[in-house]
Amino acid sequence: MAALEQLLVMPGSTTFDIANRTISAHIGPAFGIIAWSAGTAAGLESFGRQFKRGEMTEYTAVLAEAREIALERLVAHGQALGADAIVGLRFDSNTMGESSGLVEILALGSAVTLAGSTPAGGVQ
Repeated sequence: MAALEQLLVMPGSTTFDIANRTISAHIGPAFGIIAWSAGTAAGLESFGRQFKRGEMTEYTAVLAEAREIALERLVAHGQALGADAIVGLRFDSNTMGESSGLVEILALGSAVTLAGSTPAGGVQ
């Protein structure tokens, strides 16, 4: 699993500002979404443990991978909007269907431009 800093090729924050930077414009919402299946292998590997207490590491790994993809898509959407940064970064997830084994993971935030940045997102 990649570190969050490696996935964010632009500044990102869960707050609505970027430390030591001035937001010059709010572009609008940006998001990355994925519908992800744990797959049969993860289900078979963890079968039986669902009746016991404890982490189901196979599912944790699958969800972490899906979260990374959602975050990469959020960054790509922000870049397509011309953003220099994403603020108010957060995640949401939902199950899809009772027994489908699918989960929706949404990474979202507000795309912004930063004072002193070029349109491509590089700092002057």
